[in-house]
Amino acid sequence: MPLLRELAAGLREGDKGRHMITVHPDPAPASSSFIHDESWLAFNAIQTCIDYDLVYKMVSEDYARKPAKPVVMAEGGYEGVEFGKLQTPLEIPQAGLLVAPCRGIIVTVTITIGARLPRGGHG
Repeated sequence: MPLLRELAAGLREGDKGRHMITVHPDPAPASSSFIHDESWLAFNAIQTCIDYDLVYKMVSEDYARKPAKPVVMAEGGYEGVEFGKLQTPLEIPQAGLLVAPCRGIIVTVTITIGARLPRGGHG
């Protein structure tokens, strides 16, 4: 934590507080699990990898924290085979639609294009 606080202080000093700050959670699946109470944390980030069933639960848990902060899906799945599951180009952005019923919280999805499917469309 001290290192994250120093980095945040340096960012604030360098840009005079003009930009929002968050942390990509790794290996934790949610930044809220270890830094939610930091005043410099503008919004929480989650990563579900290929386990999209966790999105609603994770966003709801973050929303229940005080103060409530926006949530960004920092890392979902990647195209191709990941953890033994084929991810198609259509499935990746659909993960963001899973959060639509999450209590009116606006959640953005970062789409990262990773491995390309070989010809024939199979991993």
